[in-house]
Amino acid sequence: MSTPDGTIETVSPGSTFTLNDVVYTRTKNQATANARDARGTLLRFDQAEHRAFWAWAAAKFLRHTGARIEEMLETSHHALIQYRLPTTGEIVPLLQNL
Repeated sequence: MSTPDGTIETVSPGSTFTLNDVVYTRTKNQATANARDARGTLLRFDQAEHRAFWAWAAAKFLRHTGARIEEMLETSHHALIQYRLPTTGEIVPLLQNL
């Protein structure tokens, strides 16, 4: 069985699926997106997706703000404020140094 839409959640737990010509078996835990390859190695696809997203978000944050890593680690949602442009009324998010 292959995953036509590319999500492991569409595969029933315990079933096999093919991705890039490699056969995987989804674990029986329906709450996670884990699978085992032919050698029995557990692959945590949901954890890999989570880490990839936050790596991408951190790189974007650093690139667009010019902040240092130490400053990024100290940033919280309280550091973001909204500014409404007086000419167009558009809301622009601003990063406030605390």
